[in-house]
Amino acid sequence: RKMLGEIGPWKEMGASFGVFALRGYTLDIALPRRGGGKGEDADIDPFMGVEEAARRRDFTMNAMMRDALTGALIDRFGGQADIQNRVIRHVDERTFRRDPLRAIRAAQFAARLEFAIAPETMALCRTLDLGGLARERVMGEMEKALTRSKRPSRCFEALREMGQLEPWLKEVAALIGVKQRADCHPEGDAWTHTMLVVDEAAKLRDKAKNPTGLMLAALLHDSAKEISKDEMREILRAYPQYAEGGEERPVPVWHGVCAAILARTQWGVTDEAVLSAIACHTAGKPGMTRLDKILYLADMTSAERDWPGVEKLRKLEKKDLDAAMLAALKQTNDFVLSQGKPLDPMSKAAYEDILARSGKNER
Repeated sequence: RKMLGEIGPWKEMGASFGVFALRGYTLDIALPRRGGGKGEDADIDPFMGVEEAARRRDFTMNAMMRDALTGALIDRFGGQADIQNRVIRHVDERTFRRDPLRAIRAAQFAARLEFAIAPETMALCRTLDLGGLARERVMGEMEKALTRSKRPSRCFEALREMGQLEPWLKEVAALIGVKQRADCHPEGDAWTHTMLVVDEAAKLRDKAKNPTGLMLAALLHDSAKEISKDEMREILRAYPQYAEGGEERPVPVWHGVCAAILARTQWGVTDEAVLSAIACHTAGKPGMTRLDKILYLADMTSAERDWPGVEKLRKLEKKDLDAAMLAALKQTNDFVLSQGKPLDPMSKAAYEDILARSGKNER
């Protein structure tokens, strides 16, 4: 602590796991520990030998060290070769098991680095029990995957392969196998669509003031699609204060409103901007925020979408969000009317609102 204080402000992380962070640096400083717990149980030992310290690391790529005096690379477990081969491999099965969070770390590294997880590491991750992990630790790893990956879906696909989507992502896991309209969703089930929207949102992340909020909204936006129409009606009636017009609106927009209600009342989401984006991602609404618009567009332009003009919209959304929203809303409204279906009043109002605001900006 004294040495870190000489460099700059620091904070201790991980509830006394012997992990520290320095303000202004994107790195962790971790002291070797003999135990697998925290606090006194962690048994922090700064004098541990090099090989034993490396053996206790999670992955071979993280077990490499550099001699501070000579600059020599110390690589006892083949980390350099695994990096060259783009592989995430655990160091030691016995020590790896001490922290089940490492399964999620493997998945988020796979997404961020675009590495493969070694088959033996994948097999080991399948055997871990993630149920006792602290929420903040899990969310910390999820946030890294969502905000630092080109394709965050790789993290969730890896967790799916491990059989580790539950208990932390059970709402999203429930979308596996949920059928969608083939004319709107040629990709198949709601899980696949969600993963594609998450990846599309990542392309627009730099436009968001709250990238974490955007990515969380993208992950949860369709999480009520596995719920029946009758169940959605019950949710809308149970929470009229959040129903945003409720049953009076067309059924195809119910799942977004219900997903926002469930996120608020059952899943611990408190950020109003995130809840708003989830609720209006299908139809829009007057006064849409920047986050609302980005999620709406990510849902409209995800990779599986192949309607005429979608490629033009993908280019436009990177240049001008409002112009892209006008084009997207017009496309949605025209499609609904062409099907002989009732137009959601929110969608019409959203278009008119953005058009009016754009006109004011031009003047």
